[in-house]
Amino acid sequence: MIVHLNGELVAAREASISPFDRGFLFGDGLYEGIRVAHGVAVAMDQHVERLARGLRELDLLAFEAHDLHGMTRDLLRANELDEAFVYWQVTRGAHDPLVAPRPRVPGSGMAPTVFGFAEPMPALERYVEPRAIKAVLLPDVRWKLGHIKAITL
Repeated sequence: MIVHLNGELVAAREASISPFDRGFLFGDGLYEGIRVAHGVAVAMDQHVERLARGLRELDLLAFEAHDLHGMTRDLLRANELDEAFVYWQVTRGAHDPLVAPRPRVPGSGMAPTVFGFAEPMPALERYVEPRAIKAVLLPDVRWKLGHIKAITL
């Protein structure tokens, strides 16, 4: 599998991210999951706009959300996929290695970490055929677990 990491397409086993990345330490970042059908990213403009809004809200403006258009095409091409799920994650990045990684307020000058991968999915037509589907429903209790010091929900 070829992944995107900070502007480069690399083999997944060669990709590495700083252990001091704020996404890893604090869940400080955003993600988008995009379905690709017949080589076309479904609702791509809406994904880009939602990511752009989130980047503005987090004051993570060193990354341009509209770049996802070309990055997604390149990632699909590199993995030779027309039917896929593409995952993008943008984190605030890591402090300089000489700076303590735990300040609550991130310093300026950090470059965001941008990571993406594409995995094959069955064609959407497969899901149109009538068939029995089993669903398991579970209560969503994540918001009730504030006593757990999780880095994300």
